[in-house]
Amino acid sequence: GKAGAGYNLIQSNTLYWGLETGFAFNNELYFTDDPSRNSGEAFLGTEFNVFDADDFSILAKTTLYYDLTEKNHLRSDVSIDFKYDLPLDFYVVLSYSLNFDNKPVQDASKTDYVFHTGFGWSW
Repeated sequence: GKAGAGYNLIQSNTLYWGLETGFAFNNELYFTDDPSRNSGEAFLGTEFNVFDADDFSILAKTTLYYDLTEKNHLRSDVSIDFKYDLPLDFYVVLSYSLNFDNKPVQDASKTDYVFHTGFGWSW
């Protein structure tokens, strides 16, 4: 769960750039012998979105989470999505996301990432 407030620094009919802050509840369940972790977190984030700019759109978002229940535990999520509109309502998408946790569960990596490409059609 996540609750917060945001403010758009820039807002127009083709783009916006905003800030957000608030609190989140994180419940982590593992398929290993590690115990589950519940934590309350404060978060701070920013989001930049360019849309309806000819055939191109971009969405970039970064959020930093500070754990209020476990000392010096930080997490972050970063993502960027590019979309290009092709003729006949087809489009291509390139996406990248990076997740960081400075205190991951035992034997887990501090970083996870996903690179995604896609081809689609909208009507």
